[in-house]
Amino acid sequence: MAETIEAVVAPTSNPVTEATTVAEVPKRTKQALTAEEREPLHKFETAYLKAQIQLNALTQQTQAAQKGFTEAVEALGKKYEINPKEMQFDNTQFEFVAIAGQAAPVAMKAVKQ
Repeated sequence: MAETIEAVVAPTSNPVTEATTVAEVPKRTKQALTAEEREPLHKFETAYLKAQIQLNALTQQTQAAQKGFTEAVEALGKKYEINPKEMQFDNTQFEFVAIAGQAAPVAMKAVKQ
């Protein structure tokens, strides 16, 4: 036969419900970093800014090249009296070609001098 053991647990104080006086810690408004912690951040920031400047310069170069290309193609279109509704410039072959579904011109007009 097994014996039953009864234990009486004495009540303990509950720190959650008891009123305790704790000095309130002020909230931080900033946290300073050491020089060693700031150094890599400065390097990343500098690298980012340099890349951003290079990207802006490349964007300007790209826009200028695109504008020059477009102006040159338009000038050639005027030179050869190309109707943009009938022909378009193929920039892989560097020639004007008939637009699909449009009648191709019979012959290229002579170059105006």
